This record gives sequence, structure tokens and C-alpha cells, in this order.
Amino acid sequence: MKRILSLVLALLMIAATFISCGGTGDVSDTDVSGTNDVANADTDAPTEETTTPPEPEQLVMAEYDISKFKIIYNALYNLDFAKEVQAKCKEIFDVSLTISRDSSKNESEFELIIGETTRETSKKFINYKNKDYMNHFGLGGNNGQVQFLGVDAQTIQKSINFFFKSCVNVEKKTISVPSKGVHAFAITPDSVNIPVKDDPAQIRFVTNNILQQYIKPSWNRQADLIGGFLLMDADIYALQECDGSYWHKTYKLNEELEKMGYAVVTDNLNTVNPIFYKADKFELIEGGYKTYDVSSLKDAKDRWYSYAVLKEKATGKQILVMSTHFIAGAADDLEAHRQICANELPKFVAEMQKKYPNAPLILGGDFNSNCETESYNILSEAFLSARESNATKKNMDYKTSCSVGKAPARGGEGTAIDHIFYTKGITPKHYEAIVSTYSYAYSDHVPVVLDFILN
Repeated sequence: MKRILSLVLALLMIAATFISCGGTGDVSDTDVSGTNDVANADTDAPTEETTTPPEPEQLVMAEYDISKFKIIYNALYNLDFAKEVQAKCKEIFDVSLTISRDSSKNESEFELIIGETTRETSKKFINYKNKDYMNHFGLGGNNGQVQFLGVDAQTIQKSINFFFKSCVNVEKKTISVPSKGVHAFAITPDSVNIPVKDDPAQIRFVTNNILQQYIKPSWNRQADLIGGFLLMDADIYALQECDGSYWHKTYKLNEELEKMGYAVVTDNLNTVNPIFYKADKFELIEGGYKTYDVSSLKDAKDRWYSYAVLKEKATGKQILVMSTHFIAGAADDLEAHRQICANELPKFVAEMQKKYPNAPLILGGDFNSNCETESYNILSEAFLSARESNATKKNMDYKTSCSVGKAPARGGEGTAIDHIFYTKGITPKHYEAIVSTYSYAYSDHVPVVLDFILN
């Protein structure tokens, strides 16, 4: 066994000299086996080369005494991962490593860094503006500091698995890790069942209820949402149930998406149906937030919708984007509530399109209305339904709600309650309920995507 471990370490050291900072290496060179399926965290094989980073540098491997290191984390959801690394180091090496939360006062020469921190090493490899390593697992090295790659639970777990599978020498109580550069392996959208954006001319619109209520808050949910959003790479997100005290204040959703290059349609952090758009692709002309008029119903609860008129910077074309969430429940008065809201939306859209006649509509939301309800019929008569369009379609037989962390059940094409509607001026290309190991990890609704072209 000792000879085998020594041989594996030697192979790693030899392979490292042939791998650049932007490369992934080959399976046989790194002694990593399996597939690149996030659902199986123990099969951590590289799949494809990463894009070239802005400052390429030769990967340099080094062997360090594990006892010199301490474990650093920042986001609370990474504390469990830090404890996992600590426990495994104790089990494997019989070494007790200290865990510290990220602070400028406690930086040291030798560190195992879990996820995003304020360390320069983290900034080097986890940079939202440069996505080279944002959806990779593996290790980055910076003169004794070792960065576990990943901004979400799934990629960080794979990085930890890779570390203990390929980088340890039990006999010598050492680790063989990059002292410079990065040993990275890509997680791609198609490997986790998220549609790949084939045509850069197309606009990707995603509507998603990300659920704030009834579920115990979990930092892992925030992490998986960010990972999923990075992979979906939508140009516009229409979200629902983004409660201000939960997603915005506690998890700072707006700040995380801002790091990824998005702007929010309003600065109202209590907006429960925000619209996020890529700031480098669109300019906001007008945006707002409205409450439905349900005063005709006794003791009716308020519901809301957001809107934004965006101008595509490259073409000057305009689009009216909306996000909404109808009330839930099977009672007659609640269906009446949904029908009032459904009838109000076409009137608002007509007013907006008088003001912006060249701005077609795209509307996404959790309508709590399947395709057999009157409220859905009202909307599908007023607008075009992406669900019924001639675009290519996928996962149409899945419900778009499920239990958090569990794959949604097949319920038949007409059972979904999350929909996308549009008006003339938009050519739909692809419509899909995204049933992915990411997309049902953070909510009880899976995202719905429409890729389209502005005419």
C-alpha cells in the first residue's frame, strides 16, 4: 500500500509539470477516476479544459507538512465543510488543525481555504467577473495558501473529495498541492442537466420561485442558488418569494448577483418579485413595483408584480419584463383572487406598450394556476404562452414544484404552475423546466427557462 501511495504521488508530481494554470490535465495523469456528475460527489474526473485565465502561470506542485496548516472559512455554510476537513485530517493524519473564520488579523502562511473569503488567494481563483474557476472543483495554490475551489455546496464538496483522494501522503503526513497555479476540473451545464446557451444572439429568460417561507433557513440553499444561477447564466431573472428579511437582508441576494454582473430593477430590498438583468447587456429605462387591486374581495391579501423596460445595448431593442406571484390555495375566493390579477395584467401591459410601442412583453411567474384553470386561460388568451409555442421543449411532463432537495415528480404537461408568457416581437427558441441537481436544491420550485430572440 505504501508503494502504491508513493507511486500515485510521483505520478501527480510528474503530471503537474505538464498542466498549465488554465488546463485540467488528463484522467490518467491525475489518477482521478469516474464521471463529472455532481450527483455523485465521489466521481471527480476532469471533463474539459477551462478557459484561459487572465494571468496564466505554470502550475507548480509542492509537498507540505499538514500540521503547519489551519483551516479558513467565511460564509457560514462553509463552516460544516471546514469541520469535515478538520475531522478527516484528524482521522487520516492524527493531526488537529485549527478552524478560523476569515479575518485580516489572522492570516498566516499555510492555510486551507474553504470557499470564498477576503484572502487574496480567494480573489485570485474565485472571481465572479472572471468565471474561469467559478464552476470548477479542485485546488488553487498561492505560496502555501491552498484554495478549495467552488462557491456552492456541490463544487466545494467535490474539491474536498479530490483533495483527500489525490493529494495526501499518509505515511509522511504531508499533502501534495499547488504552491502556484490551479489544479481545476470543470463542472459544465450539460453535466448537471442545465441547458447550454448555444446562440449568443439569444436572450435567456428564467423565472423561478426561490421560496422563503415554511422552510428553515439554510446557508446551503443560498450557496446552491448562486451555483445554479452561475450555470444557468440567464440574461434576465424574474424571481418570486424573495422576502426582504430573508433572501435580501440575511443572504444578500442582490449583492451576490451584483458580483455576477446583474442589476436589480428597483432598489427596494423588500421586493418579493425582483427582476435581475445583466448590466452589461441591458439598460434600464423604467422599472417599478405594483400591488394588484383586489379591493372587490373581502379581506383579500395583497399580491404584487414587478416590471422593467429594458433596452438591449447592442441593438437598441426594447423589452418589457414582468415578474409576478399569484396567491395559492384551492378555495373559490382564492381562484377569484387569481382571476382578478390575471385580468389586471393585460390592462397594465396595454398601458405600457402605448408608452413603449416597440417593447414586446415577457412575463414570468408562479401563477399557482395549472393549464386547466380559468386564470391561466385568461392569460393565455391575452398573451402567447411559451408552454404552447413552437419552440423546442424539454421536461414538459414535470411539475414545477417539489420538495426542497428532492427531484420534482412527473405530473403531466398541464400540471405546472410556473409559466412564461410573451407578446409578438419575440421569437421563442427553447422552453424548459430545468430539472437539475442544482435547481431543486434551494427551492420547492424548479426554474423555467425561455431562450428567445427579439425581432
